[in-house]
Amino acid sequence: MNGIDFMAKTHLHAYNVPPLKLASPQQIAKAWKEGQKAAETEPRAKLAWYDPKHDSVIILLRNGNGRGVVLERRYLQDLQDARLKDLRDISIIGRGGILIFNRLNVTFSIPRLVAGYYGSDKWMLRILGQVGGRVRSAAKAAAARTNGKKGGRPRKASEPAAVAGKKSRS
Repeated sequence: MNGIDFMAKTHLHAYNVPPLKLASPQQIAKAWKEGQKAAETEPRAKLAWYDPKHDSVIILLRNGNGRGVVLERRYLQDLQDARLKDLRDISIIGRGGILIFNRLNVTFSIPRLVAGYYGSDKWMLRILGQVGGRVRSAAKAAAARTNGKKGGRPRKASEPAAVAGKKSRS
């Protein structure tokens, strides 16, 4: 027994890793059918590149007669601080369903990008909060004026009721 076999057997045994089960021919056929259906119905990329002039990632879709998607880099998770040469190293795999920034080890699902998901759920909440915070409306201005008349923004529950040097709002 060579060292690699010994390590594999002892380490796998130590972590109780179950033996791999091969897919049945029926499971393979079903997966193949589902993949074909997804390739025909979901958005798939034909080309993708980074455009430094507009600081955006551009994706041309296979199913759409030149239809494409332009995504601003600042909204895409893990791309904000990337260097130009890293942004240019893009691959499309999985029959056009996956976009990979190779040097950054960042991967996006094309159907999710087209649907407007530019990262994890936590990332999306942060982006949506930033966008919402920048919105200016008459309703927001009126609420700010009303809060100002009452002494400013209401305290958070964790803040003390009275702060030294300020009157209590009670």
